Amino acid sequence: MESMAEFILSSNVYMWFALVLGILVFIYWQGLQRYNSILGDCPLPGPKPWPWLGSLPDVLRYGGMHRMFLNYFHKYGRVHKMCFGRTPVIVVSDPEIVKQIMVKEFWKFPNRPPFIKPNPPLSSGLFISRDKTWKRIRNTLTPTFTATKLKQIVPIIDEASQKLSGKMKTFSETGKHVLLE
Repeated sequence: MESMAEFILSSNVYMWFALVLGILVFIYWQGLQRYNSILGDCPLPGPKPWPWLGSLPDVLRYGGMHRMFLNYFHKYGRVHKMCFGRTPVIVVSDPEIVKQIMVKEFWKFPNRPPFIKPNPPLSSGLFISRDKTWKRIRNTLTPTFTATKLKQIVPIIDEASQKLSGKMKTFSETGKHVLLE
């Protein structure tokens, strides 16, 4: 124990400064390493990420995530890169590209970021499940939502919305309260 205390007392200020500087540089590098290894050479435009925080300080700067995305859309275009914390992200704002990704080539993008991890049976929902489970659920649901089947549902939805609208109009004219359960 004395030898460690003697070493600390006998070492000079420059050595400690170099040690602290080296540690700070390492922490900075670790904060950007994942982003640089995945999107560092990507030719897409985007903001420079903060170490460990990514683009999250811009959420506060612009007054909300929606305003940040709108600002990035105007500044960097319809497709750009950014970072949520240490997670690199490619943001797509072009409706045609989104349609290509979500409808035509959905099988290439089976996994979504796990924002929450619920317990079973909620863990096997379409937006939460991953890999083979996601593929099985997607293949089961895809035939249900074809254009023809959705067109068949429209008259039913229209009739129900007309009934609701009529009831709401009656309540608004009479001034009665509606109890929602």
